[in-house]
Amino acid sequence: MQKFFDDMELPEYQNFKEKGAFFQLNIINTEKKFDEFYAKVTSEPSLLRGISNAKYKIFNSLQRFWFKDDLRNKFAYESFVKAYLAEHSSTILPAYFRGLNITPSFLSLFSFLQHYGAPSALIDFTPSIDVALYFATECITDTGPSDRIEDYFSIFQITESDFELLSDNTAISSVGKMVDFWADYKDDDGNNPFFGQHLDRMIEMHTEKVFLVPNDEKNRSVYNLLSSLNIIAQNGLFIYNGYEEKPLEEALHNFFERAAKFQSSIHDDLDTPESQEINREYFEETLPRNREYLKRLKGNIIQSYEISKSLGPYIKGKLTLSEDVIYPDPKQIGWKMFDVVKNR
Repeated sequence: MQKFFDDMELPEYQNFKEKGAFFQLNIINTEKKFDEFYAKVTSEPSLLRGISNAKYKIFNSLQRFWFKDDLRNKFAYESFVKAYLAEHSSTILPAYFRGLNITPSFLSLFSFLQHYGAPSALIDFTPSIDVALYFATECITDTGPSDRIEDYFSIFQITESDFELLSDNTAISSVGKMVDFWADYKDDDGNNPFFGQHLDRMIEMHTEKVFLVPNDEKNRSVYNLLSSLNIIAQNGLFIYNGYEEKPLEEALHNFFERAAKFQSSIHDDLDTPESQEINREYFEETLPRNREYLKRLKGNIIQSYEISKSLGPYIKGKLTLSEDVIYPDPKQIGWKMFDVVKNR
């Protein structure tokens, strides 16, 4: 087991060479290079994430608390996560979700927890470069020109051509059909037992350990991310990382390995036309595609733009986003509406 488990600290990159094993690195240390980067990323449909220190690995908040509180010596990870999520039933959240017609899947729960600061297995991304830059530069200080990794912040980019490597929309759609089938069933207490007993298991069975969780209306019967104003303001979406110890960049190298290996099937020993077609599709289409996907994943699909903190003042001078836009306060929204009319 890795040393950091014993130290109860998250591992960090010590230098760019080490980080380059998992990312396609791009160093930006001049205003000209930044302007070129900004123009390029603005023109490309992408998933983006900004962090304030280039040393940081892409752990989700649940992993960070898991390590920090040394919970591995008390719990098995998956059992802990299930128990943690099950605790929502003793809170007001079931009534909140029912009132907003939100399916209470673990993805909906994690989305809610994420934007109220509680541990979550989801990792924030956004299609907006301005939002990513806001988060990356929000708390940085000017360090002056330097080659040290800690004197840079990072913008991570996954381009649209690689979305297919993370998308489980077909799988989520299959779960959605089951949700729709059971939607009108209620027990004597008015509850839907499918949601409590089977929904999360169905999602786990149909997905991998890492997958994209977009804010897609077609998936609303399975999960709804819109339980917070923050995610709307930040134009946010998520990537789910179900690993206990692997940061996202390492998980991307591993999560698809099983799908890229031959998996036996009951159809292997059957000679019906239906089984023959299923086997043909698997061997000629699915398995080769999965192996190509894995090859691409192991080639590092995340571009990491390492931007010198010395450019902080220049970058902040270009950004137009403010804290009240990124973190909208419902109380302030209401009072601003009132004051605008009152002061006309």
